[in-house]
Amino acid sequence: MHRSSARPSLQHEVWEALGTDDPDWAVLTDPGRRHGGWDDHREEFYASGRSEVADVLASLPELSGTQRAMDWGSGTGRLTFALLETYDQVTAVDVSRSMLSTLVDRAHQFGLAGRIRPVLVPDLRPDGQHDLALSLLVLQHAADEAEALRALSAMTASLRIGGCLVVEIPAHALTMSARLQPRYRAYRAARMMGFLPATLHRRGLSGISMLCVPEALVRHTLESAGAQIVAVNRWRDSAHEYARYVARRTR
Repeated sequence: MHRSSARPSLQHEVWEALGTDDPDWAVLTDPGRRHGGWDDHREEFYASGRSEVADVLASLPELSGTQRAMDWGSGTGRLTFALLETYDQVTAVDVSRSMLSTLVDRAHQFGLAGRIRPVLVPDLRPDGQHDLALSLLVLQHAADEAEALRALSAMTASLRIGGCLVVEIPAHALTMSARLQPRYRAYRAARMMGFLPATLHRRGLSGISMLCVPEALVRHTLESAGAQIVAVNRWRDSAHEYARYVARRTR
């Protein structure tokens, strides 16, 4: 049985509010870039996306096609725009309307709007036509385990046969603080007391939570959805053990 929580609405509210108040920081949480700190460093912000996409493409067994890619958890387009350097079109998927609004505005500024299809997660209808589905350190912020697993299944169903999926998600919390998440608990308690998200953001509480999904469960979900795992790369930081899964849809 999947572990579930009672917090999907709060979790989605968090990302809607962050998409309005501090969208780039919410995408790339450099401590020194809070409260609009990326505004004067936007080239650096998007360059980091180009570097990460280059690493992803180098990790694939082969590029099976370059027509359509999917960026799950697209935020403000840090990876979306980088994918357009290789793929003809990108489907940008996110839970936040405000994030997608910023992405679309910037796509118009960059002359890329015609090559991007923005989609809210509830509106996505997997079409089996994508060559790549990519999600880097996004599903760790899902509302609960069941939501993360649904996303994995939807990404796989969005691939054509032979298309590749690359997804990162932590498997384990390594410290008591990482397990208890006191700052998220403080945010949740303050919201119950009536404090507004913008007020909490100014006080340093973002509302971002961390979810871990065991590797065995990720494997089972991907394989049940029709994907064959090609590689799993694991690493640790001070708080979590992470895994990056590379898989190919086979049926």
